[in-house]
Amino acid sequence: MNFGRLHSGSQLPSGIQVTSKFVSTYSKLFQGTPPNRIAPGQDTDRFFSDLLDLKVDRTYLEGELDRISKDVCQEKLKVCQIIGVNPCIKFHMNAHFSSHS
Repeated sequence: MNFGRLHSGSQLPSGIQVTSKFVSTYSKLFQGTPPNRIAPGQDTDRFFSDLLDLKVDRTYLEGELDRISKDVCQEKLKVCQIIGVNPCIKFHMNAHFSSHS
């Protein structure tokens, strides 16, 4: 579908929403979608490395974290937390050690 160039002040066609990659990715993670379903074919370490490179939308993230119940965090999102923590630690350790080499 080609809409041509949208100029400042132009409106998108009805039903089309534009969101940042940060919001799009995190909204899927908050719904419990695993990384391999969000970015098929991309290795999990790379997925989280790329995710950490995105500009954080603090307002969105705070709103989502405030909205999520403790039960959801402990059950539905537990898999994403476990999957996400190891690549994040690995990413930061690699960055730390490569800067001290």
